[in-house]
Amino acid sequence: WTRKRTQVCVTITHNGDFDGFKVYDEVVPNQQLGEWLRRIHYHNNPACGDSPKLAGMMDLLVTYGMWTSAVRLAFVQVVMNHVEEASGWERLEPGAPNAVPSPHVFAAWAQSFDHAFKEIIDLVNNFEPTEEGVCELARAACHHLQEQMESETDIQQALNAYGMS
Repeated sequence: WTRKRTQVCVTITHNGDFDGFKVYDEVVPNQQLGEWLRRIHYHNNPACGDSPKLAGMMDLLVTYGMWTSAVRLAFVQVVMNHVEEASGWERLEPGAPNAVPSPHVFAAWAQSFDHAFKEIIDLVNNFEPTEEGVCELARAACHHLQEQMESETDIQQALNAYGMS
């Protein structure tokens, strides 16, 4: 295993029938999905239609080899329980706030996983994703996250906002 940075391009085609997406056991209509994605990605895409929403979903769901993307998706799938959590429980519309942790926070959390993974790889020549190996990786990541929490206020605030401290 070696670490390297590379550009990633996800190309999709579809027939224009992306009217909504099932999030937290309910189908979220296209317009509301766009508002939700704007908060998750901290990026506004004013383009109308279903293609930009599908692209935003792919940006959320494609995480292979990308720690920050994987951490953001895990947060969305495990910590959040409803689309309106992204807007501080206000109706998801253009003027609603963004209550999702910032990209900086996701990147800091991801860095903890990256450090933990590097630590494990340095100890083991041929890391295999066995149950024991993954548990060891999780323990190392928790250790790094705890160290970061003690030193970074914005990470602690993001955890407190979701009752995770």
